[in-house]
Amino acid sequence: MLIRWAGLRRPSGGFLFCKVMVGPSHARGITRTAVAASLAALLLCLFDVASASPGDQSAEYKSCLRRCRGINCTQEKQTTFRSGQAWYLALLLWDCADECRHECMWHAVDVLQANGKPVPQFHGKWPFWRFYGIQEPASVIFSILNGICHLWMWRKFRRLVPPSAPFYAIWKGQAVLSINAWFWSAVFHARDTPLTEKLDYYCAFSVVLYSLYSLCMRVLGTKSAWLSISVTMPFAAFFVYHIQYLNFVHFDYGYNMKANVITGLLNSIGWLGWCWHHRQRGYVWKGIIVVFMLDALLLLELGDFPPWHFLVDAHALWHLGTAPLPLLWYRFLIDDSLYELREKKNAGKVANGLHDWFFPSDESTRTPKDVQNDGEEFAAGQCTSCLSHDEFLIKAKVQVTQNGNSIGEDCPKCV
Repeated sequence: MLIRWAGLRRPSGGFLFCKVMVGPSHARGITRTAVAASLAALLLCLFDVASASPGDQSAEYKSCLRRCRGINCTQEKQTTFRSGQAWYLALLLWDCADECRHECMWHAVDVLQANGKPVPQFHGKWPFWRFYGIQEPASVIFSILNGICHLWMWRKFRRLVPPSAPFYAIWKGQAVLSINAWFWSAVFHARDTPLTEKLDYYCAFSVVLYSLYSLCMRVLGTKSAWLSISVTMPFAAFFVYHIQYLNFVHFDYGYNMKANVITGLLNSIGWLGWCWHHRQRGYVWKGIIVVFMLDALLLLELGDFPPWHFLVDAHALWHLGTAPLPLLWYRFLIDDSLYELREKKNAGKVANGLHDWFFPSDESTRTPKDVQNDGEEFAAGQCTSCLSHDEFLIKAKVQVTQNGNSIGEDCPKCV
């Protein structure tokens, strides 16, 4: 029975469990009642097991797991196991206990489906086809796609928006955290371990929390250093507390979910309110669409369902749905940054105009020597007869223009 899916779901085909389990005498020797007493001890041997699920509590899974570990994972068999393991499985740190859990999961799925029962979850996760050691290939691909979209659009943002634009550093931080979070999402879905799970959860929350922080900074502005610090410190302190609690006190899935949902809800309400307040700006619709699409995609997380052909589940579709959103979100940020940059320049021109109105300067008293001195200081002089030009027409220490006029008279473009 197990040979059928051993070659499909486990490409290595070299795990010892298959060679033992395919024999009919061994299969008949596996009883469902022989392992009930030892199940708790076996589960304690597992590393940071997630909350129990119907699949891993089934008798089919329990009996298979006990048999597999008893035959293949003894101290004497470890050398044989490692020598026969495919390189890509060893690279992704699949050990004997992990292989037993994976093989027995599919054994239980086959038995349950043969009896007309629905496919259950195992250790909090749906069963997926494993591709060269990668546990959830679709989610890995979609996570990488999200990261690529963020990276591509950030490069476009950098090309179009100068670093002098307001909030440039804020959006740079958001891009860096997003790319980092999707990287660890791909790692976690490729290989689910306690470490990769925590890194995925922590980095995902960093993006959610930073989104709310960036909203606050966008509303309050970054001109005041004291105000920026006053806003930054509470967010940084809460993030440190969140990680400390999950890592050292209790890895509480419920608390982590509530923290993400509440933070995301505040972020969505805040951005919709900001867009409504600035609805006269022609680009705010882009931000509104992204917020609504992101909230709509959350329905996939709430309506979880077994994976289609053991490849794509609701969570994978969530990752697929979020992939194109950066394309529109960064365009919103580009438009907003360029708008703020124009406002900043216009405000500077108004301020300079008022200064010139109240404190006029007499340029007619400047001599060629004054212009030469200016050129020595700034590496370029400006023609005194056409100061309205925004070009540097003469290099420093040049006394005569090409048409024979000296500095301070007519410039070459005005003759």
